[in-house]
Amino acid sequence: MTKNVVLLIPGLMNPASIWDEVKAHIDPCIEVRILDVSSQTSITDMADDAWQAIGDLNQEDNIVLCGFSMGSYVALEMLGRPHRTLKAAVLIGSSLNTETEKSAQIRKKSMTAIQQDFTGFLNRLAPFLIAESFSHKTNQLDNMKEKMLSMGQDVALRQNIAIAERTVCRDTLAHNKVPVTLLCGAEDKINPPECSQEISKLFACDSPILIEGVGHMVPLEKPLTIAKQINKFF
Repeated sequence: MTKNVVLLIPGLMNPASIWDEVKAHIDPCIEVRILDVSSQTSITDMADDAWQAIGDLNQEDNIVLCGFSMGSYVALEMLGRPHRTLKAAVLIGSSLNTETEKSAQIRKKSMTAIQQDFTGFLNRLAPFLIAESFSHKTNQLDNMKEKMLSMGQDVALRQNIAIAERTVCRDTLAHNKVPVTLLCGAEDKINPPECSQEISKLFACDSPILIEGVGHMVPLEKPLTIAKQINKFF
């Protein structure tokens, strides 16, 4: 019997529970798997583990990758180094951009802040991750910070280094044949909509779905939209 499987890949400082609201809206006929991205030291290692996470499936099984933020970088790495046939990929809040001198300086300051006061760092970061309309939802905002805090300083630092050292081979990705859907919050300040638009041009796929009134944290701000895009592939 053919299986329908979606592999969800969390973002930076996100536990598996970042997908809870998305999972609640995914069709019951779809098996949901979530990649643990807390132990690896590079995006490449995360991609290798992602392939292993679906390594037990048969070639005829239908598999959709769904990566959020850092998780979308993992999905892009997988598309650049395909191990098997995939039905589709959903990339949320993604970007092809690698580290620049400016972003490296910002990341260095962030990592210092994480080491000195992780809770304080998250309190300052949180409003930057979401749309203004979501910032008034105190319970949801506190829940988001708790999820990120649960990952711990070591994971936060390790994942930041993985992103900083990420490489992207655009020439290889340009040959991708896997259908790609791009989602982006219209108010995303981390990876603004133009980042997703750049990916759509590289893949020659549909324009990104811009979600109004949403920032970077789409799995928390608009989980139903993600689930609908996953469900449509099965």
